[in-house]
Amino acid sequence: MKKEKKNKKSLVEKLKGMGPAAIVTSAFVGPGTITTTTLAGVNFKYSLLWAVLFSGLSLVVLMEMAGRIGIISNHDIAEAATASFSNKKIAGVIIKSIIIITLFATAFGLEAGNLIGGSLGLADAVNLPQWTSALSS
Repeated sequence: MKKEKKNKKSLVEKLKGMGPAAIVTSAFVGPGTITTTTLAGVNFKYSLLWAVLFSGLSLVVLMEMAGRIGIISNHDIAEAATASFSNKKIAGVIIKSIIIITLFATAFGLEAGNLIGGSLGLADAVNLPQWTSALSS
């Protein structure tokens, strides 16, 4: 019986195999998220556990619904929403505008949290007031 050689992957090959998941995770779980969740855990302990459960279940329901719409109608959410209106051009512009505004608001909120978390970490590391470290971060 011959022993098969195990193909050892290099670090670059391992990183390529991870795909975009690491980029998405690092963008989503930034210093603001870590700081906010740590402070919420310290201040509120288990009293906010319902929010984690609710958001997890809501995410599952919304993703399942979006998946069904995509599989059955072969359209994305914006196309499926505009299909029910008689004036599809105006409805499409309105719905796509709402989606774009929501995406920008979400991005700004995440970035604001990351900047606040980074400034809190810098203020703690160099023993400065937060407003001073916020100007430098």
